[in-house]
Amino acid sequence: MRRILVPVLALGLTLLSGCGYNGAVSDEAGIKAAWEDNMNVRDSMVKQIGEAMHIAETDRDSLSEAITAYMSAQNPEDGRGQFMQWTQNAGVQITSENFTRVIDIMEAKRNEFQNANTRLRDRQRAYETSLGSLPNGPVLGLLGFPKTMEHCAGFDQTDPYCPPFDKDHDGKATVFDFPVIVSGDSRSVFATGQDDWTLGGE
Repeated sequence: MRRILVPVLALGLTLLSGCGYNGAVSDEAGIKAAWEDNMNVRDSMVKQIGEAMHIAETDRDSLSEAITAYMSAQNPEDGRGQFMQWTQNAGVQITSENFTRVIDIMEAKRNEFQNANTRLRDRQRAYETSLGSLPNGPVLGLLGFPKTMEHCAGFDQTDPYCPPFDKDHDGKATVFDFPVIVSGDSRSVFATGQDDWTLGGE
């Protein structure tokens, strides 16, 4: 009986390891994709608004600050006021028609961005659950999950595709370190994990 039991257990562990490994690889790829989706939404919004307002690409960093102000506002009316203040401070001429178009873009993208952040956190939670379950968790731990993102060693603050800081304080860059961001410039904020902003460069 023991001779039969040992091979059966070994086979079971092998199958479990294979399934767990494939699932963990898929989970980590999904989290990275969700993070990149967030950046793409922000990039798209800045580009669309810049084109609608006829703002040169060299001036769009300042535009991103105003977009962040709108995204951060609890009350959409406050956000509109902050955005109009930016246009005045920056000396940007904007017609009422263009202003309405810009607000429509920001409202649509704001919802899209928030949804993308929700997907990111949901994927992280699901992966956390998988790593904390039995017998999946211990097996994945032995297989080295969560994987260290070697190209992000030292938490490179200039690479938006790397976690900006050690969010879970485990000393290594993993997909759990991607922060959920409510607002912020798609490059500098994703690189630093911060969403501080000023209006019109003030």
